[in-house]
Amino acid sequence: MCLKLGKLLDKDEKYWAQRSGVTWLKEGDRNTRFFHVRATNRKKKNNIARLKDVNGHWRENTTDICKAIREVVYKIVAKVLANRLKDTLPLCISQNQSAFVPGRMIHDNILIAHELVHYLQSAKNRPNKGFVIKLDMSKAYDRVEWPFIEEVMKKMGSQMSR
Repeated sequence: MCLKLGKLLDKDEKYWAQRSGVTWLKEGDRNTRFFHVRATNRKKKNNIARLKDVNGHWRENTTDICKAIREVVYKIVAKVLANRLKDTLPLCISQNQSAFVPGRMIHDNILIAHELVHYLQSAKNRPNKGFVIKLDMSKAYDRVEWPFIEEVMKKMGSQMSR
């Protein structure tokens, strides 16, 4: 008897589920229009039709608006990265690096090179004369024959440190 009642309840449940589906297909959902209007209004509200640039001019071209937004996002991301790296970056930069580092001047390298050349010129009468090699390391490092340069320096009686 319980088994028969269970089957009848299952059959009744399927009937009402199918009937509600048919009703929904015929009549639709009363909330659909309401939510569709709300979504459309939200889309209109979120649309950026024009944007004022740094100079105070209004930009209405989609390309200009996208470019302006990209620049702002770029500046924000760059600022966040700079703030996160400001404690770590000094540990990664060599003490010999002087360009583009706050508190260090690239002019210091020029002064050191000038003093070195002046010292070598004044050492003409000394037995251990020196010489200066100027290399553009960014271009020449892979092409320089280091064994050759070391051999020349050894012949001159000098030790070279790379």
